[in-house]
Amino acid sequence: RRLDEGEESRIILREMSQMAIELGTETICDRVETKEQADFLMDIGVTKLQGYYFSRPVPYEEVLERYRNGTHPGYEEV
Repeated sequence: RRLDEGEESRIILREMSQMAIELGTETICDRVETKEQADFLMDIGVTKLQGYYFSRPVPYEEVLERYRNGTHPGYEEV
């Protein structure tokens, strides 16, 4: 949420992502709202992104329907 407020937040996210990568853990980031946020998170190795940048909140039934139809589920796997 504070990604755009300063370098301190970016440092924390970068280090947490690096730790997860070194542990072999997948990383997921929620509340991605801008292209700039998505680009930064992909650059530091986050593997899944979710938020308004990709999709508005949708009811559970619609998520299931999207999977059945093969349409975008509302998050981005990078």
